[in-house]
Amino acid sequence: MRRFFARVAGGGATPIISGDASPDPNRTSDTITIKHGKDEFTLTYAANAITGGTLTVGDLRTDCSSHIAADPTRISLLCAGKNLKDDTATLASLGISTAAKILCMGSSAPIPAATTTTTTTTTDATDPGSAEKSKKKKKKSGAKARGGGAGSGAVTPEVQNKPVLTPMQKIDAVWDGIVANLLPLMEEFVNSPPADAAKRADVHRRLSETMMGELLKLDSVESSEPEVRARRKGVVKDIQRVLDGLDRVLKAQQEQGGEVGDFDLD
Repeated sequence: MRRFFARVAGGGATPIISGDASPDPNRTSDTITIKHGKDEFTLTYAANAITGGTLTVGDLRTDCSSHIAADPTRISLLCAGKNLKDDTATLASLGISTAAKILCMGSSAPIPAATTTTTTTTTDATDPGSAEKSKKKKKKSGAKARGGGAGSGAVTPEVQNKPVLTPMQKIDAVWDGIVANLLPLMEEFVNSPPADAAKRADVHRRLSETMMGELLKLDSVESSEPEVRARRKGVVKDIQRVLDGLDRVLKAQQEQGGEVGDFDLD
């Protein structure tokens, strides 16, 4: 079976997953093409900054965040189906050369001011007298605690409601879960689709259904704040691009001799 993504430079060189495997030694600059949604832009660096092992994933993430006006922590970078997580790694060590294509996934909405969730605390937690009663109740046996008089509010002091997430936090939780749990499975499917057609279709179906479930989670998040709505819209678009990319991989495999090329999820 033909390899979809990796192109290997000759003679023991680092395997190139994207970019020019034999760049012009007399070039005046190194470049990377970034795809973000329907937009595409090129980042230019000094010659050999990429191939020479100077430019790191963190440097690239920062440059992308500046270009699309987004917080770096909300940006995911993918190259040839590989999620670039380690900001300390150089692009060269990952097989990324000049003229590479990288997908930038993330909302361009600015990060809102930090909000507190103190409003979700219970009245028992804010009442010193109630807290003291709770401590005394814990020292008594279960039988006596039931006859403890007016302090009935301390019957369930250990049952704490989980902090209520803000709409923005809910959206971020969905995306973080996708990046941590689903993208690795999708990368495996993209880079090494099952040879058996039935199994390949089954894996594609399960991944697609799971991603659709994440879309439903986002659909349940309601907010009138522009920043939240923009963030949700951006994540929905990112999920849809992932789904479209999975469909292209399946279609290419179904076509005799089909080949995906550089997978950019766009």
